[in-house]
Amino acid sequence: MDPSKLSAALEQPKFQKAILGDYQGPFSLGVARAPNDGDFEFQLRVAGKVPNDMPDEVDINGQKVKIRVIGGFKAPQPLSKASAG
Repeated sequence: MDPSKLSAALEQPKFQKAILGDYQGPFSLGVARAPNDGDFEFQLRVAGKVPNDMPDEVDINGQKVKIRVIGGFKAPQPLSKASAG
């Protein structure tokens, strides 16, 4: 699927909910090339370990799109807090 269509889908709450489910922690969500086959996929980075109930694909307008979930994400700190530490 075209990466611009995937990016546009990320702006829609229904697709964000389908990807994130009940996850409540800090995250980063974007579009990237899959390392194995070069197709575009969603890349979701979550804090800590990857929850077991995260989906591995989502349906976007009738087409299945892979979701690669990566643990260990740390939310960025605002500069005022980062420099005060």
